[in-house]
Amino acid sequence: PHWVCPTIWWYPSSCFCCNLTGGYFTAPVVTVVAGAPALDVALVDVRFCDSGDAASKLGPRYRVTIRNKSLVDAGQFHMVVMAGMDNIPKPDAPASLVKVVGLMAGETKAFDVRLPVDSLKMAVDSAGNAVPFATLFVAVDSHEELNDVDRTNNGTVMNRVEIPLVN
Repeated sequence: PHWVCPTIWWYPSSCFCCNLTGGYFTAPVVTVVAGAPALDVALVDVRFCDSGDAASKLGPRYRVTIRNKSLVDAGQFHMVVMAGMDNIPKPDAPASLVKVVGLMAGETKAFDVRLPVDSLKMAVDSAGNAVPFATLFVAVDSHEELNDVDRTNNGTVMNRVEIPLVN
């Protein structure tokens, strides 16, 4: 069965997560569709905006900047931001899915994405206190809807406490 979150990390055909190395994921060999325009949509930056508020049922917010490095416009695609406790994404982890309606050739665009409030309590420590997520996963074209020729620049895995503040 196919689940809604990032197919860039989870391939239903093999039920195997991609190898995560050096903060970036190693993507499989990309099959370029004959006649389709070659695109390169890239993740440019991730910044921390605010920590949210559990009482108001608001998770933390991040600014994700992406760029179409191509000479052609990109049509609709999806981007996902997901919380985790380690470097292996889980299909049931709190995540936010963003529908990008298009990105013109050369365009750079920033999106403010709020994680679900569940990301603030992914575990409980020995004193009974909520423990928030430790790792943030971001994937551009998470559902592989584009004919992207370089998927190595489509995502990142970041330690939550090392994500820089928004300017």
